[in-house]
Amino acid sequence: MRKSKVELGQGKGGELVGEETLELEDSSRIE
Repeated sequence: MRKSKVELGQGKGGELVGEETLELEDSSRIE
């Protein structure tokens, strides 16, 4: 889900979106 993250971050053009996605991915990765 790396391409999706980048596309979403750039698509919505929001550092907030990118950061939120990173946090979500971190939680999923830990689990």
